[in-house]
Amino acid sequence: MATALVATRMFAKKTLFDIKRELYFDAGTEIKLLKVSDTLNEYDEIDFLVESWFFEYSNFRKNFLLEIAESDIDIGEAIKEATHVRIGDDVYTISAGDTTGPMGTDVTWKIYCDLFTRRGQFAAIY
Repeated sequence: MATALVATRMFAKKTLFDIKRELYFDAGTEIKLLKVSDTLNEYDEIDFLVESWFFEYSNFRKNFLLEIAESDIDIGEAIKEATHVRIGDDVYTISAGDTTGPMGTDVTWKIYCDLFTRRGQFAAIY
């Protein structure tokens, strides 16, 4: 019973996120989960999300809480590995990412992001 309830809540959250995203973001906007590459000043793409996500900017678009309504175990591994999130041309540092998957009444993965604004000429990007 509990598993069915969680699945129902997650499906409802996915649907809500997809509707809200269509209202507030351009068509085709996707989230890319990145990690710092072994080569300086580059990122490796770990995963990308086209649906089942939503966030609202805070503090003049300097940070946000990204929520992902997805039960796939691979997304959890990607979140644990990711160091940055890209939305369009903007790159955000992950300040905290979920380490436990959706459960109970909380059916989303959560990633706290801060805008990455300083890129050093002679330093690594992280």
